[in-house]
Amino acid sequence: MKKTAFHLKIFAFLALVAGIAGCSKENENLVTGTSLVSFTNASAVQTLDIYADNNKISTIPLNPGVTTGSAGNPYFSLDAGFRYIRISSDGTNNLVQGNIPLDADAGYSVFAYDSINTAGTLRALVLTDKPGVVLTGQAQLRYVQLSPDTGRIDLELANTFDTVSFSSQSYIAATNVSESTLSLFRVVKPGNYTIRVKRTNGSILPYSLPVNLSDGGVYTLYSRGRKQNGYGGTANGFNINLISHR
Repeated sequence: MKKTAFHLKIFAFLALVAGIAGCSKENENLVTGTSLVSFTNASAVQTLDIYADNNKISTIPLNPGVTTGSAGNPYFSLDAGFRYIRISSDGTNNLVQGNIPLDADAGYSVFAYDSINTAGTLRALVLTDKPGVVLTGQAQLRYVQLSPDTGRIDLELANTFDTVSFSSQSYIAATNVSESTLSLFRVVKPGNYTIRVKRTNGSILPYSLPVNLSDGGVYTLYSRGRKQNGYGGTANGFNINLISHR
């Protein structure tokens, strides 16, 4: 992908910060307003803290599968412009760090994922949250595959009346899919669904999850963890989590 695989000790949120080096402090000061930013621990690290401009903004450490805020309101309000973001497990060693440009009145979701690599960093992904108008009788949903060893999978949400499929989903760090494409939401019908996961050969993984998509809701589904560590139940096994944006 235009991978935000981020050489994370020096990363610049690659897909989003072209031209950052030439942006002056004067230009930054021209930006007014606020942005909404959520953070999710989709990694194997047991606790992560979030810092913006070197101020700790997370009130409790994020465990694997946990997103900031609460269901329907996962966001921090940050000043628009370039914000220096770092994510750390101990307050000292930065597993993710860099500048991210935030537009006024825009929303973003930041994911730290995978395991700590030989450089001592995690991968990171930044999605723009722009679902648009959600009409009555609709919900909006997107899915990102952040499980490193699961391979290409088909994700299916089904109930008595409807089936929603995300087909041929590969681990995003191994693809060329852009963040702008991953950011897109699709319109689905609200309701109670059961999630099942299939390999592309048709075999079903030993994992299922019930989810409720509310009328007017906006959601991100993401998979994380490694199948070699089991399915569900364990923090670092293959799991699927749901973020409710509103």
